[in-house]
Amino acid sequence: MMRWVFGAIALLFLSAPASAWTNNYLPSCGNGDVIARIKERAAWAEHHTWHRGWIIHSVSQPRETALKNYGPSRIDRRYCIGTANLTNGRRMQIAYLLEAGMGFAGLGWRVEFCMPPEDPWRVYDAWCKAIRP
Repeated sequence: MMRWVFGAIALLFLSAPASAWTNNYLPSCGNGDVIARIKERAAWAEHHTWHRGWIIHSVSQPRETALKNYGPSRIDRRYCIGTANLTNGRRMQIAYLLEAGMGFAGLGWRVEFCMPPEDPWRVYDAWCKAIRP
């Protein structure tokens, strides 16, 4: 009897459309959690690799440049740009990408960011092309 119950439950889960299991929530470009993650990751990188003497204090004028939630990829992407205000008083452009379903175990979202003048290893290609639409 228990086999039938577990089998019916498994059938219900497996028959649900894939879209029912994905988390396609993407916060806005100016969302506080997004900015906090950028600041946190930049501070970690500064402390562990860069050693340039500054961190991102805030991000102003965040705006969306593109939203891709269609096509062959099942990963929704929001492309954003803004101005990074650094603790040394400088300001520079920052490009960042939000991806849905790319958090821990495929749940939630993640953010990748790049400041073109401060990417000497071209991790995201020249002038951050890899995370721009």
